Amino acid sequence: MQNPIQQITVLATAIALALCLHTTVYANEASGEDRVVEGAISGTYRIDRTHANLTWKVMHKGLAKYVARFTDFEAVLEFDADDPKNSKLEVTVDPASVRTDYPQGKPYKFAKDEDFDAKLAGVGWFDAAAFPVINFRATTIERTSKNTGKITGDLTFLGVSKSIILDVTLNGTQSNFDDNTGALGFSGRTVIKRSEFGLARFIPLVADEVEIYMEVEFYLDNEE
Repeated sequence: MQNPIQQITVLATAIALALCLHTTVYANEASGEDRVVEGAISGTYRIDRTHANLTWKVMHKGLAKYVARFTDFEAVLEFDADDPKNSKLEVTVDPASVRTDYPQGKPYKFAKDEDFDAKLAGVGWFDAAAFPVINFRATTIERTSKNTGKITGDLTFLGVSKSIILDVTLNGTQSNFDDNTGALGFSGRTVIKRSEFGLARFIPLVADEVEIYMEVEFYLDNEE
């Protein structure tokens, strides 16, 4: 059985070890090691179009959110696995690729015999002929937790540029350092006011606020 002096010595040693451990953890955090995305590879990533979706929702008549999507878009991510805030992101969208699944020519009570996708892509709405690209370019990236962040960037739509914030979640990473292949999966969401870009038709019958969602898989581009 330990005598009192031995017990005090053991206790003091334990306290000293705990303090050393706390100091080490704090030093690691302060040095930025916690910024690293473990297992990810830095480099230029492009989306896998077979596993990428860009959708939007807008409230219609206060009854339900109308849901549509864009089928032609590209995103390029220059990813810094050691410090994601130094990454760069640019997204380009073809507004003529809007798809609504409107039942053209079908015998529904409220359906009109018109190409509703072409109507939205045309003058008075997305005006794709005059403004053939919707563009988003990141300006700053903030990491809010291990797998979440906020990307502030400039959205250009109908010739108007506004700063917006995209809330993103890193769902997972897959990397093979032997052959320099990698993948990243993200979910993203933002809300814009379409009137700020000059599109104010039928407000408030069709809401001003538009929710935008992205689900994308990025793969390391080894062809550069």
